Amino acid sequence: MYSIKQIEYEAAITTYWPSLKPLLERHRKQRNLDYLGANEWKKWLKGRFEAKEPFEFYLVHQEDDLVAFYWLNIWEKIVFWGIEHDRTFENDRLLKLFSKQINKWKNLRPKALFDSKDEFLDQVASESGLNKLNAHEMAQLEVANIDWDLLNTWATDLPTGFSYDFIHESDEELANDIAEIHTILLNDMMGDNKIEPYDVTAEKLMDYWKLDKERGDTYCGLLLRNEVGEAIGYSFVCYKTKEPIIIKQYMTGTIRDYRRKGLGKWLKATMYLHLKNELPNMQYIHTDYFIGNERMRNLNALVGFKKRFVKQKWGLGDVV
Repeated sequence: MYSIKQIEYEAAITTYWPSLKPLLERHRKQRNLDYLGANEWKKWLKGRFEAKEPFEFYLVHQEDDLVAFYWLNIWEKIVFWGIEHDRTFENDRLLKLFSKQINKWKNLRPKALFDSKDEFLDQVASESGLNKLNAHEMAQLEVANIDWDLLNTWATDLPTGFSYDFIHESDEELANDIAEIHTILLNDMMGDNKIEPYDVTAEKLMDYWKLDKERGDTYCGLLLRNEVGEAIGYSFVCYKTKEPIIIKQYMTGTIRDYRRKGLGKWLKATMYLHLKNELPNMQYIHTDYFIGNERMRNLNALVGFKKRFVKQKWGLGDVV
């Protein structure tokens, strides 16, 4: 039999951490997620706690064994769900337990997102009546293996008259330009899902940047402009301010009229060369891209990214 216990999520990284850490490490080893260790997950949860985000946390025991935990994070109109479990305990009873919990939460907000990284969690999402959305390929780049000479070559290919801005803090003056191109690029990358289109506004961006800071994260953006000053390309990353070991690359792209001109390479190279100077202790860069986005997959392969796993998104309501 399984027993469920709700705990304060601050206790997950204090009182219960000695029990949670081995479970996380087993789970990551089972899924070959060695680069995202338990301590990185702990930093992620600590950031949510410091930002005072609404969060619920549950432990699942089978007799004396901790076999899983799950959580939900409520932000604005969306509920985010997550499950971590020991795969040796996968069975129909555990599947039904998770599905039952997700069904209990469906009325909390009109929209919900759940990320699955294996077939068992796909089953959980499907049994819970969630809609299958985009799949992302998750990739990792080891900084020690980067060909910096290649990136220096790419970084010289900026057309005459083009300019760029590095954004290190929440910059209200640039927020409108960033929001416009962010919206264009996200909707281009959405894939074939019939879901609500992205609508990024300057106000939303400022809220995101504020939240990043509260979570202990630093945002760094690179905005590319053409010869008449229009924003036509964008790349941004995020990392832990106090321990910038792992850099998370969230987006790199240009609007349609400027593609296939080497500008994606320029954005990647210029951002990474900037990070090399700013963050000499960084070790990994993580990124993801929608399955089917072959241009980005090929560009990342040229830089040296290696595929780690595929993350399937599931949702409730018109979510992205």
